[in-house]
Amino acid sequence: GKRVEIAGGADYTLVAAGDFADAAIADTGFRVLPLEHDFDAAATGTAVARIVHATSAWDAVDLDVLATDGVDIPGLARFGSESNVVIPAATALPIDFQTDDEVLSQLTLPKLTSGSQLFVIATGNPGFPFRAPANGFALLVVDQAGKVTWVKENPWIHLVHASDVSTVDVYETTHTAAAAKLTD
Repeated sequence: GKRVEIAGGADYTLVAAGDFADAAIADTGFRVLPLEHDFDAAATGTAVARIVHATSAWDAVDLDVLATDGVDIPGLARFGSESNVVIPAATALPIDFQTDDEVLSQLTLPKLTSGSQLFVIATGNPGFPFRAPANGFALLVVDQAGKVTWVKENPWIHLVHASDVSTVDVYETTHTAAAAKLTD
């Protein structure tokens, strides 16, 4: 196995990532990521996060917090991380993982405590259902007190029109009729 080097006098979180069954494959194989706790102080009304791309299924991805303009973290490499990402606190935030404007996954980060410092780790197997943390894609949110929260993917609806009716309108029921139409 490979040795993990860490500096004395520093705090770390160790993240096991990659494909355990194919550990010898350089691009996707199993590894341990030593992540130093090198957070900046969070401003009032915000949290700071270290975003970690720990899924072996995707190469580089863009992370887009939908409440902001444009892509927030472009080209986050597989097994890479971005430190001191400022996130608004006290509001749930929809997040897209995407490549070339194609959405790969959508999740909603729960409300965070103002001033918190945390790891947000993208992990699991995209495309599989989230039945256990080892299966489907999810975010693993870990704060400095060690509290762990799993954030599952937003549900996707796969719709196939296979009837003899020429057109079908699809609605969801939590909005008014005008806003509830999903597709025609």
